[in-house]
Amino acid sequence: MGNNFVVPEDLLKHFAMLGNAQHNVQDAANYWQELTTELNAAAGTDDDTATQIKAQANQLNPDVPNLISGLTQLFGLTQDKAGKFVQDAAHTDQAGTSLAQKL
Repeated sequence: MGNNFVVPEDLLKHFAMLGNAQHNVQDAANYWQELTTELNAAAGTDDDTATQIKAQANQLNPDVPNLISGLTQLFGLTQDKAGKFVQDAAHTDQAGTSLAQKL
């Protein structure tokens, strides 16, 4: 026969780990937002130093949330598609077994 396509039994477990990673990255995004809020509050509003601190933080801050958001979306998309793949593979395996039994 030709090449067999085998889906490891623990594949779904490994893909589920992506959900954990997505959750951890989202936690990091939330933590980063809290840090930004605290930094702005600590900098105050009274003087030029406060304005400079906020300006420097704002230069860095957009890049980090964008990175975190991108990772969160990637992990979520990968997990969703992986879950569908595992389900499709299981259905294909069941259909193949059923067909083989009929022969």
